[in-house]
Amino acid sequence: ADQWSTPLAQLATEQGWRLITLLKASCAVSDIAAYNNRLRRDWPECTEWRNRAMAEIRRLQPDLVVVSQFSSGYIQGPWTSRGNHAVTYEEWQEGLQRSLQQLRAANVPVLLLRDTPSPGRNVGTCIARSRWRGMPEANCDTPRLNALDPTISPLERAVAASVGVR
Repeated sequence: ADQWSTPLAQLATEQGWRLITLLKASCAVSDIAAYNNRLRRDWPECTEWRNRAMAEIRRLQPDLVVVSQFSSGYIQGPWTSRGNHAVTYEEWQEGLQRSLQQLRAANVPVLLLRDTPSPGRNVGTCIARSRWRGMPEANCDTPRLNALDPTISPLERAVAASVGVR
């Protein structure tokens, strides 16, 4: 979600908006169990962060909440590094619905951004190597079909529609 911080901050500055960012690396907005691969343990800190973020949003009553997460990083499949700790599509969908319902219950308008694409490699390293070798940077492009789990977008749209989120 942090990849949106810079463009949103620029937009907020241009429009005279106040922007408050609530994010925690590797924690989903979806109300799902978290596991930290580095610590090799369940990670209740994500649930605590999500609960505090929701409480802060209810307190602030903002004009808009922009929601983004690397959904495919939490779901079983080729985009996750969570192994046995990854959730099913159904668990993720139910968790997202719970989180968005909490926001809507607080009477807060919500904009859900679609899943974050994954290039499957370190793009900075790829570009540096391409430049060093005198090759086009386009060698580092990732086709959309390879960067996004095609199952997630329809599920995101379904969840958003079910709770009245854009």
